[in-house]
Amino acid sequence: MKRNLKTAFIYVLLTLCICNVSDAVQYEPPINIVFMVHVEPLDFPGTYANRIAFLEWLQQEALSRPNPFKLTILMNGEFAEYAYYNGDQPFLEQLENEGHELGTHAHTMVQLAPFTWLDVDEQTHRYGIPIYNGPITEQTWSDAKYWVDSLTTNNHTFCGTAFLCSTEGQMMTSNNFLCGPGNRSEKGPDYLGHLLRHPFRPASDNRLGHEIEEDLNSSFIYIDHFAQIGYENAHGYNCSAPALAAAMDECYQDWLAAEIIQGDSLEHKVWTFGFLTHLWLYEQYFEQQITLLLNYMDSHYVGQYTPRGNLIARYATCNEVTNEFIAWEASHPGESSFSYIHPYPQEPLLNEAMIIPEDFLNGSEWIEIYNPTDQWIDVSGYEIYSGELEYTDFWRFPPQCYLGPYEYLIAAGNGMFFLDRYGLRPDFEIAGGSGARELYSEGYYTLHNNRDGCVITNTDSIPINTNTAITDGLSWGEDYVAGFTLSQPVAGETYGRDAYSTDTGYGNDWSLNGGAVAPTPGGANSANYFNPEIFARVDPDWSPMQVDPWGGTVHCTATLGNEYPYVQPIDVWTNVVLPNGNLYGPLILRENRNLAPSDSFSVNISQYVPENAPSGHYRYNLYIGDYPSNPTTWGYFYFEKLGYTDGDDFELPEPDFSCLDGKLSESATADLETPSFHMHASPNPFNQTTAINFALPVNSDVKLKVFDVSGRLVMQKSMNGLPAGGHLHHLDGSNLSSGVYIVALEAGNLSTRSKILLLK
Repeated sequence: MKRNLKTAFIYVLLTLCICNVSDAVQYEPPINIVFMVHVEPLDFPGTYANRIAFLEWLQQEALSRPNPFKLTILMNGEFAEYAYYNGDQPFLEQLENEGHELGTHAHTMVQLAPFTWLDVDEQTHRYGIPIYNGPITEQTWSDAKYWVDSLTTNNHTFCGTAFLCSTEGQMMTSNNFLCGPGNRSEKGPDYLGHLLRHPFRPASDNRLGHEIEEDLNSSFIYIDHFAQIGYENAHGYNCSAPALAAAMDECYQDWLAAEIIQGDSLEHKVWTFGFLTHLWLYEQYFEQQITLLLNYMDSHYVGQYTPRGNLIARYATCNEVTNEFIAWEASHPGESSFSYIHPYPQEPLLNEAMIIPEDFLNGSEWIEIYNPTDQWIDVSGYEIYSGELEYTDFWRFPPQCYLGPYEYLIAAGNGMFFLDRYGLRPDFEIAGGSGARELYSEGYYTLHNNRDGCVITNTDSIPINTNTAITDGLSWGEDYVAGFTLSQPVAGETYGRDAYSTDTGYGNDWSLNGGAVAPTPGGANSANYFNPEIFARVDPDWSPMQVDPWGGTVHCTATLGNEYPYVQPIDVWTNVVLPNGNLYGPLILRENRNLAPSDSFSVNISQYVPENAPSGHYRYNLYIGDYPSNPTTWGYFYFEKLGYTDGDDFELPEPDFSCLDGKLSESATADLETPSFHMHASPNPFNQTTAINFALPVNSDVKLKVFDVSGRLVMQKSMNGLPAGGHLHHLDGSNLSSGVYIVALEAGNLSTRSKILLLK
């Protein structure tokens, strides 16, 4: 419909133009139709002779036409070496004399010896950007350029294997390349829905969304073009001859609107429309597709004029477009030709990733996701994968998943592994049965492999199989993506953002453990993570927790704790996120209460869900903080209401909370003086030994016990007759394995508990 309306609008403008010819000089330069030819290495199907034969066919096809098309022939070094030694320089010189152009096409190939070329990198793409190694990439450029230079003195156009990196401009300058067509493959269609109409000087910036941003100081010019003609799915787009003809129609409509509206000869830009063939595809089908498209171009656009006397289109090489653009720049100093920054969704963010666990088990891998906004995010259907477009293994969030404002989310390979290691239940898991909600997985996505990447992507974004859906990404190891890639981390350490989750789009946003001394799952990557805290946990009594269609009761256990040695004033409340994403509640609200010092406790909560409650997944939330919008800690779990009920005419009753009321004193009557009974460990985390500092209000017999996260007693120490005041006990963890432990201190009727983290 939009295209039809646009066509009608152009028709009206054209009709007005024909009927009311102005005396003003209305000018728009012709659309340059650029026919790219990529010459692949000889390890592709077909021989050197096949490639030469296809090139000869293209030469004769051009000569046979009233409007001969022009080829921009970009050769890899291996082909150019064969051409040089086979004596085909005269043929290539003849092509140049007929108006065609020779340039360089660098695959990931380096030369080891005469006629011996090695593929040095897998041709894969992360974030839609090729993985590459810096020094090796420079050699692939120089080796290819060396042999193409032996065939032509006008080697100024270059295309890599869909190459894009932060050092691109520097490398183009050092190799004397003036034009880089195709290095931003499909960014125009990905972001704008059509091929880019105007050449421009691109920024050397591969941050997501900045691939087609303009930099007027760039050393080279970018010309956009479609991928292989004849393929109905070439890099994700239909490049059959009819589809390319339709794309040219749309380009012409935009060009015609510019010709009519601009009104004078100064307000114009350089125009291009490009497509491509590969010489290894020397088949009758591709010859027919090329002929079909060129016939359409010749009959509708090339050599045709508008009523205003302007040539609509002509065939041109990249070198000719470059010269036209440089002349345009001279008459339009400082004027933008084209620039676009894609407004990527900036959330949610990857915040921390356990890439190589200490035990080297894939199940011990985990990823932390953070919502940096004050709005709820529906992450249903979001996928976590390597970022390589052709590698389809992934983790996917199930329907009706929500991430609250400023919340952290943990997705673990095995939830029980994570629980045993950190004393926390993850929010989502692939396996394990920890009570976390289960992720859907396809294939076998893992962080610790030769893919070396992790992205989170919104699968609702279109078009599919592009990087336009990615909200964040991380890359490490040998598979190099400029601006992103980090060195491989050591086992047991994570990569994380800093305490503020800084996101500039570059790799220096990341550091080991986010700058903390150890991993910090479920919280900001800060040393403060290991300080005393108030905490809230809520876990289903079984998993998966489901409610029958006729209604039922959800059973869970809430754990609240105060690790500080003094009273903490708090509000406590619960609510639920309904299947449609709306918040319902509070179901429980207790304001102006106090948590006792150095104390933790668990209570059972039973929440009734009526028959007429909507079916689907609910998120049950427990918050501690300042009601209603400033929680300092929280916990949640998911349960499912079965059946097919829909609508909003229902009520969730407040559960019995008397068991918790007995644990929370009223602020008005609470004693806020800091008690003298307290305990803390330093250092924490620790390696081998840590000092347990504690203070007693009166002379006491003391028991110090250490439990692992499963509740098993692993160490205890009795100290009788200790006087009131401060004491120090050195805890030796040399016989314990790495992980989270609970230290419990008992003195008479007083007790306190604290978490410690042993790292070896």
